[in-house]
Amino acid sequence: TKIEQLPIGLMEVKGGLNISQNYSLKLNGYPKRVGGYFECNYSNLSSLQRMPEKVGGGISLEYNKISSLDGLPDKVTGDLSLFNNQLENLDGISREIFGGLILIDNNQLTSLEALGGIKIGDDLPQQKFLQE
Repeated sequence: TKIEQLPIGLMEVKGGLNISQNYSLKLNGYPKRVGGYFECNYSNLSSLQRMPEKVGGGISLEYNKISSLDGLPDKVTGDLSLFNNQLENLDGISREIFGGLILIDNNQLTSLEALGGIKIGDDLPQQKFLQE
């Protein structure tokens, strides 16, 4: 079944949400909160606008066409994997990443300057994050 858009009004997913390999999917209608991980790999995404505002686990956006990080949540409580995209810079990256940051195979990326002041690698209990 081809999914093009999630139901409008879906506000929260308590667990993880994996909607990978949906090539015509847009981020319209996404929940505001995802309690666990959020994966949208191999989905031809070019924009992160309307992405969930809070994600209680890691975020994986591998093998897409993302060139801008505008729309990422301010905090990621697990890994942030942006493997194999078309990032030109890291403007808009999350300010706190409590896991690892994976930027492999973004050949257009020319600077890591936007990482200045970013917290990467601290542990944060998931429950505390979700209560904020």
